[in-house]
Amino acid sequence: MPYQLTAMFLTYDCNPASPTLLSLAGETAAWFYVFANHLNWFAEEKTFFTIAKNPAYMLTRKVGEFKGYPLYEGIHNATRNTGTTYSRAIIITRPGQSPYVPVTKQQFLRVSLTHYEKEKVRSLAAFEGPYPGSNAMKEQWMQRTSKSFDDRMKPAQELLGKLSEEEARQPAIVDYKNYLEFTSFTTEEKGGQMLVRRNPDYFDAKLPGYVPQFFVVYWRWYKGKPEENFKSELEAKLDFTALQQMIDQ
Repeated sequence: MPYQLTAMFLTYDCNPASPTLLSLAGETAAWFYVFANHLNWFAEEKTFFTIAKNPAYMLTRKVGEFKGYPLYEGIHNATRNTGTTYSRAIIITRPGQSPYVPVTKQQFLRVSLTHYEKEKVRSLAAFEGPYPGSNAMKEQWMQRTSKSFDDRMKPAQELLGKLSEEEARQPAIVDYKNYLEFTSFTTEEKGGQMLVRRNPDYFDAKLPGYVPQFFVVYWRWYKGKPEENFKSELEAKLDFTALQQMIDQ
């Protein structure tokens, strides 16, 4: 059963017209979340990508370590006309276990090629039936469409044929462009994101549904003194071990 804690931290505005000089703002960029039993903003589900009927996800970018946990960049990192937003996330699990496992390079290439093949068949099927042009023009467009898909599949096909057994078992790490149209793998150090899939062996079906089996802790803030104070206080004083002790309880 997925559920969550959401907390917002409002700033105060200095208002000389107020009897107390301070008034509570109505909006904030300082938010704190704990997601129980679901990945939410920690990872993005890939709808067409499944391994052994288990959904696959792209983790957010890993940016270091925090209190013994791998630290990840959340999805809220951008500069807009309202300011610059930052976010970070960690996942708290049973020691030495994980609710997900890496998608291997071999798995990623095979699923990607299967997806391309299905899209190719679907695209060519669109030419069936009446066509607003000559048969020669129709054949020309079908050949172009077929070649376009073949060209897109070629890098994955060539790499799949060259992978050693050791390389085939390595985690698939890609940037977003190569997830959509593969040409090469990359590394986390270069900004790549790991593809993972649900680990069915992690979950204990004997536990009641409300029992937390893992947590994602997520916090975000704006660039600015009040919000940065919130970030510093939270990271320094929140007892993450208390959440660890709640696993399976």
